[in-house]
Amino acid sequence: MNILPANIKLIVAQGTTYRARFRPVSPSVPASYINGVWISTATGLPLNPSQVVPADLTGKGVRAAMRKNHNDATPAIAFNADNGNVFIDADPTTGLFGFDFTPETTSPLKATDEVYLTDPEDGSVISRCTKYVYDAEIFDLVTGEVTRPVSGQVVLIAEVTR
Repeated sequence: MNILPANIKLIVAQGTTYRARFRPVSPSVPASYINGVWISTATGLPLNPSQVVPADLTGKGVRAAMRKNHNDATPAIAFNADNGNVFIDADPTTGLFGFDFTPETTSPLKATDEVYLTDPEDGSVISRCTKYVYDAEIFDLVTGEVTRPVSGQVVLIAEVTR
């Protein structure tokens, strides 16, 4: 399966459940399915759904990882079938897959104040945030062939209630 990767930023509130869902497409029209809308990875503009063909995930598995930086040996969060926080749609021909951030996986992470969300009107700090990187891989359960349809940055918004 030949899927073009998309660079997608995820903004996740620490201590909550966030379900990241993606729908890669066959390479004829490079696009990503984000929040219910097909977006061209070439132009960043919305596409007509008839222009895209979802990748068939029959016989595939999913794994993903989030790390503080690309060189970290140990992921801050690992997403895989063993820990049950990855998802492939019951109908794999839809191409829909994803992974789940949970309170159990995000609450233990340390907020480091690298980034601040600010009020667009007065510039005051709304919340402190920490940056991570992630990617997801789809692999063939028989051949082991691997593709990386999505990667990007995770901005983790620090929680106050614990």
